[in-house]
Amino acid sequence: MGTSRISKSFQGFMGRLSGSSAAQQYSEAVAPKNMPLNQSQSGDLAADDQFAKPDNSTVIPRVNRSAIVEILVFLAAVLLLDTMFSDGTRFINSPLHPFWIIVLLVTVQYGPIEALIAALLSSAVLLISNLPEQSISETMYQYLLRVSMTPILWIMTALILGSIRARQRAERRNLLEQLWKSEQAASAIIENYKAAKQSKERLELRLAEERCSVVTVFEVAKSLETLDPNEAMDGFEKLVRTALNPKKFSFFNWKSNVLTLDAAYGWEKTDSYEDRFHGNTSLANQVVRERRVLSIIREEDEKWLSGQGMLAGPIYDEETGKMFGMLKIEETGFTDLGIRTHETFRIVCAWIARVCVNIEKYSEGSERSPRSTKKRRPSVFSLSDADEASDNAA
Repeated sequence: MGTSRISKSFQGFMGRLSGSSAAQQYSEAVAPKNMPLNQSQSGDLAADDQFAKPDNSTVIPRVNRSAIVEILVFLAAVLLLDTMFSDGTRFINSPLHPFWIIVLLVTVQYGPIEALIAALLSSAVLLISNLPEQSISETMYQYLLRVSMTPILWIMTALILGSIRARQRAERRNLLEQLWKSEQAASAIIENYKAAKQSKERLELRLAEERCSVVTVFEVAKSLETLDPNEAMDGFEKLVRTALNPKKFSFFNWKSNVLTLDAAYGWEKTDSYEDRFHGNTSLANQVVRERRVLSIIREEDEKWLSGQGMLAGPIYDEETGKMFGMLKIEETGFTDLGIRTHETFRIVCAWIARVCVNIEKYSEGSERSPRSTKKRRPSVFSLSDADEASDNAA
């Protein structure tokens, strides 16, 4: 009678423990800390159970599902072996019960919560409908101690070893956080070093350019001190490249009311730039008639350029009012297009026009000289007499 009473009370206790209230106690998970880790660190944390930030709604951690699955699979396998090869008593009389395996494995692998569940489930599987009979010489307390000794040992082992394992994982998590912070700090130092090095190199390059600027200007000016049209064109190219650093640019000759391509630099076969602009077109009218510098940074100028370039300006001499043509930049770097670039562009156009005036004066003087017997070359950006007269009149 005493045995049946104890069996019923124990079964009721285990049934309540395995009911819905126990399931609700472990409904929240231990979420990992929100910390970016590299692949090896994340793999290490996945192998361990992960600690979680406490949820605002509950302080009860969530149970790892894989631990529950492993526990149930192991218990089912042991019960199957007991049914097939043993006496069906679930190894209750064994001095070293096989359920110790799953309790210890879960304790080491996951931690105290899952270990406690493993101990309780193992106790339930061991004792429900499998209580041994009480001997006549045993008192009730002796019987309870004999029956509950192994489950109590499982629970104590789960709590003690699980707590030790939890502390180890907490220390490991702390070390990984410190490692991650150290790596982030090292990365930041490396990035700052690279940025400082690039700034230093840029400053050194700019300083070198400033040192060479006087020499460069002298060389360009020396190349423009010529009265030969072909040599002058070479000097124009060097002047534009030195002052404006464009990727693609071109010179146009104004003749017969048409801007005609005289020389192009950097153009590719796939480019669709026009080589002729009639005087009635908006681009030619603004550059030649209005004598304006068109820039793509202004909305109205962008419409007049209509994809034919980024900068366009007239090559004319302010003193004589003669129009020689147009300088157009089709492509340049973003950093090379600024307020200083526009002013430099105007100066370059005026300088080219001044050189053209000198070449034209020399050509006219050579034609008037009766001693000149050499064949003279045509001046760059020259005008025919009729067109020149009409343009000056306009």
